[in-house]
Amino acid sequence: MRSDADERDPNARKSCLGVDRLLSRYMQERSPATRPSRQMTSLGRDTVDQLIEKIRTNGPYLSHQEKTLILQMLPMVSCGEESAVILFGMHAQNTTVDLPARRIAEDICVEERQHVLLLRALEEVCSDCRLANRTPDAAEFFRQNRGSDAATRFRVIVVIDSLTCIVLSALLQGKLGEIDVVSSVLRRIRADEANHVRLCRSYLGRERAEPTPLFEQVKSDFSRHVGLFSEALISARVNPEALAARIQSWRT
Repeated sequence: MRSDADERDPNARKSCLGVDRLLSRYMQERSPATRPSRQMTSLGRDTVDQLIEKIRTNGPYLSHQEKTLILQMLPMVSCGEESAVILFGMHAQNTTVDLPARRIAEDICVEERQHVLLLRALEEVCSDCRLANRTPDAAEFFRQNRGSDAATRFRVIVVIDSLTCIVLSALLQGKLGEIDVVSSVLRRIRADEANHVRLCRSYLGRERAEPTPLFEQVKSDFSRHVGLFSEALISARVNPEALAARIQSWRT
């Protein structure tokens, strides 16, 4: 149930990362420091407001089983989106970061903020459903600091967002892909994440990066993060072992 504070400030919703105030700070719409953020949404796609309205309209018709499935999987995706809002929000406001990196960070932060709002809307329509078991703590992977400079962080983002696309594709091929409102949200996020990979690679000036111990560690950590949700993946008709193999076989 939402508190009075939540009603006053929709950005003050509890963070699955456990960093409520920090997330709330970067969830606020603000004028970019370098220039107005360009529109990255493709023509013909529903706006975020339209998608949220679609979720709220169709939410009451979701079955208890569908809501349970959604709630089981949300933390796995939500933590990454919240982490991205904070990471790119910090980069966009960091005057020690070069201007091209700040511009990319601004653009990406806008869409990551939208992803959080979409996932919160899904959570909200499932609020009358309670899980029998606690969901895994999905935050540890995203609390780690990986690199202090923009180039290293962007290379790490290429890895994480590429692997996120693999996970989202697997979810879409399972039961969640059969739930229209969920499918719409996951497809939107997957398309945006793929574009973020392209933006980060454009900043790095090359399409491919040589494998490094850091990249391999990130991939291994990401695989363990996804593995926390093995039971939920099985419920969503996704093979955890096959998904882990796809993650491990991915190359930059």
